Amino acid sequence: MADKNRLSNLAHLHVLRDHELAFVIDCLRKQSLSGSNIRLLEIGAGTGAQARELERRGFDVSAIDVAESNYSEDQVWPVSDYDGRHIPFPDRHFDVVFSCNVLEHIPHVAEFQKEIRRVLKDDGRAIHVLPSAQWRLWTNVSYYPHAVSLLWNIGEAKAAVARRQSSGARVAPWRTLARALLPPRHGEKGNWLTELWYFSQSYWNRFFRASSWDIMSVESCRLFYTGYSMLASSLPISARRVLAIVLGGATNVFVLRKNSQTSQ
Repeated sequence: MADKNRLSNLAHLHVLRDHELAFVIDCLRKQSLSGSNIRLLEIGAGTGAQARELERRGFDVSAIDVAESNYSEDQVWPVSDYDGRHIPFPDRHFDVVFSCNVLEHIPHVAEFQKEIRRVLKDDGRAIHVLPSAQWRLWTNVSYYPHAVSLLWNIGEAKAAVARRQSSGARVAPWRTLARALLPPRHGEKGNWLTELWYFSQSYWNRFFRASSWDIMSVESCRLFYTGYSMLASSLPISARRVLAIVLGGATNVFVLRKNSQTSQ
């Protein structure tokens, strides 16, 4: 049953990512970056499904991810392992560097911008799909309808407290249980509440400018979803597009180029 649920969730995720990739491809077209001569690197490629689609559309694609990726056993296209810090390609090698829902999971994301800039051609583009503040808000809200899961987490927390107490470790049960009653953070910075800021367009605009990028455009992918697969495949893409108008899109796509004053 667990494997069946995992595969179902993965299939649902691919549907969402396909929609986001359509936005990315449209952004590439607007930047006159399309065709068989365009070298593209996908960072954090997961199953490789998006890399496969990009190759099908004529891009010369390379894809990398860390070996401990949650999707390493579900790959559908070749994804090379890397150490998460050093991109294994020479300087100015790619026309496009692309990531989808990845940067927020990199602890050294500021330092990592230098690596992205290094492998990107001076006239290239970096394109990043990132979760929005609206996604964080509705993910927080949708945490609580998962009552069964919540009760299970409380049970697990109690069991963890009992195990630690039996081993002689000092623990505050109320603190452990409180954590189970609050949504977990998604990225590497802040918590379920402060991520409302860290996932906002304003935060990322400041971050990218401080990292020597010029921001060419920012667009919502105009698709509503949460971190808990709310209604999953039972809520069609057409309905999610309508909900995004009212509740906000789950992700934004940032198109960047090297700052002209710092390009090397």
